Amino acid sequence: MYDTFLETYRRFWQQGLNFKGRATRQEYWVPQLLHFGILMVLYFIMTILFQMKSINFPYLIPALYIIGLILILVVLIPHLAVMVRRFHDVGHSGWWVILFVLSPVIWRLITHLIIGWFSNELSGTVFIVATLAYFSLQIWGFVQLVRGSMEWRNKWGEQPI
Repeated sequence: MYDTFLETYRRFWQQGLNFKGRATRQEYWVPQLLHFGILMVLYFIMTILFQMKSINFPYLIPALYIIGLILILVVLIPHLAVMVRRFHDVGHSGWWVILFVLSPVIWRLITHLIIGWFSNELSGTVFIVATLAYFSLQIWGFVQLVRGSMEWRNKWGEQPI
């Protein structure tokens, strides 16, 4: 049932453009945590280098930043694909991923643009409602991603092995 780390990661890339079917928790979380760890290491190195005022490599921090951006861009589509398959695995449409992924942008727009228009008591209410909706959606999405697989066939296929 459980594959090795490398087998799971290889499957992530093999299924990188597959938005159909189902994906296990392992298929989702192994690459997610690996890529997050790599980005955190890059961020940590950039922070240390930034604190060192006597650094003789002025292009090192921007180069690390660009490496991080390239990593994000390279894994974006495969991450979206495995997220869609993960949502399928727990019985939800993959279209929920769009709302889940875009909710930070929507929240930013609501809290900054609309609140700028209503500079009175209403702005506080708009902020609270938008923030509660945003965090509720993020928590719901996270719960879907950590839930176990449906143990029976659903409209997206058989339970992944």
